[in-house]
Amino acid sequence: SLRERIVVAFAFGVIASVLTICKVVFIYRGSTKQENRTTIDPLPWMIWAVLSVVTLIPQFVKANWQWTMLFGCTTLAANIAVVWLARKHHVGRFTRGDWIMVSIAAAGILAWMLSGDAYFGLWFSLLADSVGVARIWIKAARQPYSELIVVWLLGAAAAAFAFVSAGYSGESITLWYPAYVIGNALGSALIIAASRFMQRRAIAMPAKTN
Repeated sequence: SLRERIVVAFAFGVIASVLTICKVVFIYRGSTKQENRTTIDPLPWMIWAVLSVVTLIPQFVKANWQWTMLFGCTTLAANIAVVWLARKHHVGRFTRGDWIMVSIAAAGILAWMLSGDAYFGLWFSLLADSVGVARIWIKAARQPYSELIVVWLLGAAAAAFAFVSAGYSGESITLWYPAYVIGNALGSALIIAASRFMQRRAIAMPAKTN
């Protein structure tokens, strides 16, 4: 029944939000512990905070409020929280990739305004978001211990619950964002794990040679 679908969508949306909050807790612990080498690059999180709004609006316009959007709202709050946590970290200058990301998001909003199709706003914002993800992937590949695998696994798990919630909403536009987050979060975790393995292997090789 419709009532049951709403209850299930609500439950999965809440679980997704709780897991997102847990992710921020791990980021906080990792960035404050002196013995931990994790660092926060503030720029991607700052831009993601803006893009979170740009991603939510087309979904709301097209599908009205759905409980899977609770995940998007919590993600917005989480991005802002991480930016606040990173206030003592060095904020680098905007790179060419950062400007590309902002330009893509702006192009998406313009395409949405001209066409009236909310999907354009969503797709372009996700494309812009992926540029920021690439920045994290590069950081993780170069400094694998500067990122926590658990953070990205929690992000993927949260998005998976949000995806199920979106499925119960019956609105296809709400499926795109959590599906995208599942992919980029798992990609981040994989890159961190692979880079750590390669780094440990590189350190162990000279020891075996000697």
